[in-house]
Amino acid sequence: MSTAIDLSRSKRLRNERDRFVAFAFAAADLLLEIDAGCTICFASGASLSLTKRTAQDLVGRSVLDLVAPRERPMVRILLQSLARGGRLSPVPVQLVNGDGSAAILGGCRLPTQHDYFYLTFSLPVPTVIIDDRAAHRDPESGLHDKEAFTRLATERLGGERPAKLTVLSLSGLEALRARIDGEISTGLMAAVGRHLRTRSAGGDSAGRLGDGRFGLLHEEPLDADALSRQIGEMSASADPLGEGVAVETSTLDLGHEGISQADAARVLVYAINSYASSTNGEFTVPTLAAGVRQILAETAAKLKDLRGELTAHRFELAFQPIVSLDSRKTQHYEALIRFNENESPADRVQFAEQVGLVAELDLAVTDRAIQTLEENRPSQPQLAIAVNLSGRSLESAIFRSQLDGLIKGRSDLRGRLLFEVTESAIIHNAQDVAVFLQELRRRGFRVCLDDFGSGAVSLDYLHAFAVDFVKIDGKYVRKLDQGGRHAALLQGIVELTRKLGAATIAEMVETDAQRAALKTAGVGFGQGYLFGKPGPLPAAGQVVPKLNLKRRGGYSSW
Repeated sequence: MSTAIDLSRSKRLRNERDRFVAFAFAAADLLLEIDAGCTICFASGASLSLTKRTAQDLVGRSVLDLVAPRERPMVRILLQSLARGGRLSPVPVQLVNGDGSAAILGGCRLPTQHDYFYLTFSLPVPTVIIDDRAAHRDPESGLHDKEAFTRLATERLGGERPAKLTVLSLSGLEALRARIDGEISTGLMAAVGRHLRTRSAGGDSAGRLGDGRFGLLHEEPLDADALSRQIGEMSASADPLGEGVAVETSTLDLGHEGISQADAARVLVYAINSYASSTNGEFTVPTLAAGVRQILAETAAKLKDLRGELTAHRFELAFQPIVSLDSRKTQHYEALIRFNENESPADRVQFAEQVGLVAELDLAVTDRAIQTLEENRPSQPQLAIAVNLSGRSLESAIFRSQLDGLIKGRSDLRGRLLFEVTESAIIHNAQDVAVFLQELRRRGFRVCLDDFGSGAVSLDYLHAFAVDFVKIDGKYVRKLDQGGRHAALLQGIVELTRKLGAATIAEMVETDAQRAALKTAGVGFGQGYLFGKPGPLPAAGQVVPKLNLKRRGGYSSW
């Protein structure tokens, strides 16, 4: 009788064991038991397909040998931070198996067996991006960089199924990284990045906004306390002092009456940019959370006012001449937007870019410029006007279609309407934009690359876009009288653009000496206070007055 009971109990235990193993394999492909030193004590499952080794061969090896070298510091930190009775939330890792494939690492630490870890590796991982070296990513965390994340946030927050946004601040992160060695620091940032990414919508909707500042888009409710605790444990495990970082989180509310979901998303991204770029402490997670309603209300009102001004054309255009340095004859005019006299046009344009209205601004200015050309065609048939197009506008297929709608079939505008591509925002889909600009040129609309040399992507744009003019940034003109390397750089720009078939325009020309030097260097055209300041369009036959200014205030590229 006793023997029968023991056999029955043994059978039940085997059934329970088999059931738990079956559950484990339903969610994983490889099961591992490792000790406190990361040595594998037991292995079972698809070891050959995942590691190119048998389960028996894995026993006695370090689990760190299974992952790519750059992943090992991160995995070590994740395991060290796994508390007794805790669970390791799944994270993607790169394997060392010859083909560079990825797997999902999960695991737990039982309260009754605290010296051992139980890990799982799972395949496939079709929706998880693990290539941290991809473009527009923060190289340390593998997360989207600030610009890529804000673009993603604008799309996701304003979509049909709007995501929620949680911001995080890791206070003391930079101090911690200063007192730990480079490998551990690298592992910590990778661990934080993977932790945030796998909790984000689609497994890849998290971004690094700045030092110790992160953003996370998610559709489901987020356990912010658990997230803070887990990141705190990771950082403490990497810290020789055991302190780690203090983590603050806040899920921001998009609710605001009177504006659309899409505009609310734009406003919120504007607030996040302010949070990310603040350096003097006025924007923290608590202040951002406490003031988000006020930020939404104030910025939404400003957005509404700007959209109303653009829609109703409650703005003016000022025109500044671009002239031949040889003959001083006006080649064309640049149209510059002007709002209220007490408001900086540059600030308004910057705000428009930050809240996603710059495409509407560019279209409104183009429309007004076309009206100006029509009104002046009888008296000034050769009048030509250039309008600015932001890189952010040109990235949008909708904007390109709307701009095409303004000029489609307008043969009368050929040679009279020009477009200046500004470098105020980086163009990511350069190939699409290049095709569009080339089509504009084919149809008779000349294109200028504005502010060449002012940013890091000028050469990239010159390589990607075929243009008719290259406008040289004013800093080269201002330093021209210093000679040496400044003159050499300007000469190099002139020679490069000439070989590419483009003419050069120098901006911020103020003196006859600068004009003479630029002409000698081979620059064809100039723009600046020497030839005329922005103002009303001169009437037919009227000469733009020359301004003999020794110095002036700041120029606006708008």
